[in-house]
Amino acid sequence: MTSLDARRFPPQTVADLMSRQVIAIEQSSSIAMVHSAMDAYRFRHLPVIDELGKVVGLLSQRDLLRAEPSTLAPDHGTQEEAFKATTKVDSIMHTDVVTIGPDEALSAGAALLIERKIGSLPVVRKDGKLVGIVTETDYLRLVLGYLDGSIPPPSMKDPA
Repeated sequence: MTSLDARRFPPQTVADLMSRQVIAIEQSSSIAMVHSAMDAYRFRHLPVIDELGKVVGLLSQRDLLRAEPSTLAPDHGTQEEAFKATTKVDSIMHTDVVTIGPDEALSAGAALLIERKIGSLPVVRKDGKLVGIVTETDYLRLVLGYLDGSIPPPSMKDPA
């Protein structure tokens, strides 16, 4: 169900829950390449990194849909192919990316996702380099594991 087996259990930090094998793209990547990656791996969010591996943006499936030519246009197919071939990631990516550190509490990540109404958090070291990503789906899988009993819930501590 989840890939928590090799990590601390129960998970406590973002590092315990995040995906470590992250597909990231460069600013100069074409939208055609992004579509291929999102389709192949069924991702909805792709971190954008510079040549040093630092996060400089985020591209979501929603960003792509907003930027693409209208499906109602009579020559939609032609416009869409031209858009994919000529448009680069840096022209439509978000640059005001909300990130989180790997040592932050899981609750801090959940709070950020809810407060900012976002679906993913690139996980970065102090130097800004990408080390993972945690998504709302990761949190939902964890909750589902607790609910269906496949993951034992963390023990409740006595508040006294």
